[in-house]
Amino acid sequence: MKLKIFVITFVVLLTTHTFVLAANIEIGGGNITAYNVPSDSILMTALYRDNMMIDVKAHPGGGTLTANPTEDFSEIRETDTIKAFLWNRDTLSPLCDAVTTNMKETNDSDNIVKITVNGHTFTAVLYDNDTAKAFKAMLPMTITMNELNRNEKYYYFDSSFPTDSTRPGTMKEGDLMLYGSSCLVLFYETFQSSYNYTKIGYIDDTAGLKNALGSGNVTVTYE
Repeated sequence: MKLKIFVITFVVLLTTHTFVLAANIEIGGGNITAYNVPSDSILMTALYRDNMMIDVKAHPGGGTLTANPTEDFSEIRETDTIKAFLWNRDTLSPLCDAVTTNMKETNDSDNIVKITVNGHTFTAVLYDNDTAKAFKAMLPMTITMNELNRNEKYYYFDSSFPTDSTRPGTMKEGDLMLYGSSCLVLFYETFQSSYNYTKIGYIDDTAGLKNALGSGNVTVTYE
C-alpha cells in the first residue's frame, strides 16, 4: 500500500510541475554550444593570448546557442585560449560555469596537415569549413606550386572547391587559402591585400618557411 501511494504521488508531481534543465556549455567539433538557455541570455566567446583578451563576440538568444570561433574571429590563429561564458543579458549574472579550451590541445589529427617542401616539414591547422574538408579529402598529394609576387605560391586544381570567400585585409605568413574556386595559395610573407579568399588553414610555426619555399616554383607535398 505504501509503495502504491508513493508511485501515485510521484506521477502527480510529474504532471503538475515543469522541470527545467540547467544551462550548460560544451566545446567540440569546432563549435561552442550552449544548451537549455533562457530567452534573456547571452553567450560570450573570448579569445586570449598570453592571458590577455584580444577579442570577444556576443550571441544573444535562448534555447540552443552556437558559436563558431573560426568564423567569428579573424584573429583565431593568434590565440592560445578560447573561453565561453553564459550570462543573463540584463543582470550579467552567470548561468553556468565558464568553459575554457586550449587551442593547442584541440588541434587533433582531423584538422592537421603535414606540409613538406625541400626537406623541411611544417604543420598546418585546418579551419572547420567545407573548403578545408574538401581539401583534406584530396590528400595525400604532391604538387608544383608557382611563384607569384615574392610573397606567395599558388596551384590551380582541375576541379572546384566549395567557397565562402571574404576579404582578410592582411595576408599572414603561413596562411593557406583558396583564391576563386580552384586556386590553392600558400603565403610566405605578411602583407596587405584587397583580394577575397576562402580560408583553408594556416601553418602554426612558420620559422624557416620562406627559405624552404625559395624564390621560384617549388614542389610541395601535403599529407
